Amino acid sequence: MDVGCGLGFSALLLKSYLGNAEYLVGVDISPEKISKARRLNLYDELYVADIQDFNPESKFDTLIALEVLHGLPASVLACIESLVKKGVS
Repeated sequence: MDVGCGLGFSALLLKSYLGNAEYLVGVDISPEKISKARRLNLYDELYVADIQDFNPESKFDTLIALEVLHGLPASVLACIESLVKKGVS
């Protein structure tokens, strides 16, 4: 899961260079950015949502949050952490 996926550049890196992202979900609060990320056709799912209100059906193996963690209150960080499966390294 890519929290704050923005325009989708991190998906480009994950899919092109790492090659191990089997199923990629992006979430961003900006509809305009999600629309542009959708054009890259790299995400399997994209959602316009505030991460505090995002309620996926299942947890994720891996979560990235590039350029979104600075300045967030502990309650939001805990919300983000709760989206990752327990015991996954």
